[in-house]
Amino acid sequence: MAIIIGVAATKGGGTKTTTSLNLGGILADCNQRTLLMDADPQGS
Repeated sequence: MAIIIGVAATKGGGTKTTTSLNLGGILADCNQRTLLMDADPQGS
């Protein structure tokens, strides 16, 4: 069964990207299959 983790914030900045990449890296290091998707409508 898949687990979906969303990272969201109302304020702009790189915090969401950094958090997502670090979380994905940790899960991958623990031998978890990982997929990261960027759904930023501004593409920043």
